[in-house]
Amino acid sequence: MIYRFRPALSGALCLLALLLVVAGGGWKAQAQAAPPVEGTEALPPGATIETVLTDMHRPVAMAFDQQGRLFYTEKESGNVRLFANGVLQSDPVITFRVNIFNERGLLGIALDPNFSQNHYVYIYYTCSTNAPDCPVMENRVVRFVETNGVGSSPTTIFTSPQTAGQHNGGNIHFGPDGKLYISIGDNFNPPNGQDVTVKNGKMHRINSDGSMPADNPNFNTPGALPSLYAMGLRNSFDFTFDPLVPGRILASENGPGCDDELNRIEPTYNYGWRANYPCDDSKPGGPDPQFNTMPPLWTNGQGCCIAPTGITVYTGNQVPQWRDDLFMAAYEHPGLYHFYFNADRTAVTKMNLVEGVPAMMDIETGPDGALWFIDGGGYTDGILKRIVGSGGAGTAATATPPANATASPASPSATEAPNPTATPSANPPSIPGSGSRTFPETKQTVSGIFLQYWDKNGGLPQQGFPISPLINEVSDLNGKPYVVQYFERAVFEYHPENQPPYNVLLSQLGTFQYKKKYPNGAPNQQPNTSSGSVVFPETGKRLGGRFLQYWQQNGGLAQQGYPISDEFTEKNDLDGKTYRVQYFERAVFEMHPENQAPYDVLLSQLGTFRYNEKYSGR
Repeated sequence: MIYRFRPALSGALCLLALLLVVAGGGWKAQAQAAPPVEGTEALPPGATIETVLTDMHRPVAMAFDQQGRLFYTEKESGNVRLFANGVLQSDPVITFRVNIFNERGLLGIALDPNFSQNHYVYIYYTCSTNAPDCPVMENRVVRFVETNGVGSSPTTIFTSPQTAGQHNGGNIHFGPDGKLYISIGDNFNPPNGQDVTVKNGKMHRINSDGSMPADNPNFNTPGALPSLYAMGLRNSFDFTFDPLVPGRILASENGPGCDDELNRIEPTYNYGWRANYPCDDSKPGGPDPQFNTMPPLWTNGQGCCIAPTGITVYTGNQVPQWRDDLFMAAYEHPGLYHFYFNADRTAVTKMNLVEGVPAMMDIETGPDGALWFIDGGGYTDGILKRIVGSGGAGTAATATPPANATASPASPSATEAPNPTATPSANPPSIPGSGSRTFPETKQTVSGIFLQYWDKNGGLPQQGFPISPLINEVSDLNGKPYVVQYFERAVFEYHPENQPPYNVLLSQLGTFQYKKKYPNGAPNQQPNTSSGSVVFPETGKRLGGRFLQYWQQNGGLAQQGYPISDEFTEKNDLDGKTYRVQYFERAVFEMHPENQAPYDVLLSQLGTFRYNEKYSGR
């Protein structure tokens, strides 16, 4: 696993540390100097920390799927948990019988690159010899199938010996090549790092079914294992792929009371961990080139110790000052360590500790383009938090397609909508993608990536008919220009700065309309306190009953956004009728008791209202 247990350089101190472990995990009794850092920095202007989920039971690693759901591992329970649409699923997805001595347990997690089709989830854990299928102590990479929050058909695809309680490594990630990469610690045996005939102390590369890739690197040593990718690692807890340099791996490494490291991992390279390690990262001329193919990108040298854990390149847009920068968490000195690269990203030019961010375990770019991190975790319970800003949703801001898009009654009196009267742009609006569909009801055409998004995210019941052509428009909320298209219940925005499928996002019509209509909040709001209702700490609003069911079944957080009001009655701006409603960032839910379920909840036609208001003079 990590990180906290660091054998000292003398046998006596090593024994003392081991006794502290056996006595109850008392690593905190080992006083450690503050980590040497180049400097500190505050959160960028407009960025704040929000709490997303409390009382996580000893979490370790997390992974988001393409729908924005979050899977995470619990070290000691062996549970894989699912956090979706702002709610933690009450039952685990799946449970593994794990050995939890010291750093053993359920550790890494990764989702298959084709998860939307095959629903494969991969985990790394130490099996319990009390289980009938675990005759010897070993770490395993297991693949299982997730269906509607339930895991099944676990299959072991890779194993490694683990006789010691320390230095498991334990993280797994898919690379841009579709191969699964695995970091494995030295099993508390330094010579393993230099022995290419054993799996410990290495990084490995396998196919998603556990077979060996034909193009794996050649170590040119008799008996070298076919899965090997890099060697000489002590306990590399986590690693990430640099999106700006395809295939480049950046990994955190835990040293033995010295030489915590950030490494650039290359195939066949040796990173120096060995018997009688001399703590030579910071020596004049750098570490011994006989054992170190390249020196670390960063090291704390003789300082001890931050215990590096999670690592990621931030790819969101909520904090634009940080986009494409590298961040690392740490366990002994919790914090968010911000690394700055040179132009070709081959050297670190500066490293700052971001003030007030207690990142201790995993860190990831989240579904909203924020930077998510775990405060605590591992040996303690944790809190899921995120750093949000004013930059808007980033590359991970997925729009969750409904599991079963409900068909509402035919859209009332869809008529041909007039073209906008806005001043024509010098650059005619355009979006990428192929294919088009013209709707005779409104005589408007949807094409390219907008048509793909419409088809995948509820179509007519969820978005309504198109009521405009493509328009160059400045956002009412953030003042930025976008190519947009209006629909009865939504506005699609093209975000070329994001990679597909995140280059199409929904405008926050609900937020805009609510602030405009109720600058001081809507009167006479009544929280829905029915059984199963949920309070969202981000907005302080409660969601329950049929509105909660509709929200969960139709895209949740990514599609509808957070609730920004409680329930109240309101006269509809289009038909003049009074409905019980609740506002969300991207929608307004209306209760229609005159309809049978599932049509008793409908979306207000915010797109139609705003389009008419803005372009038709009505």
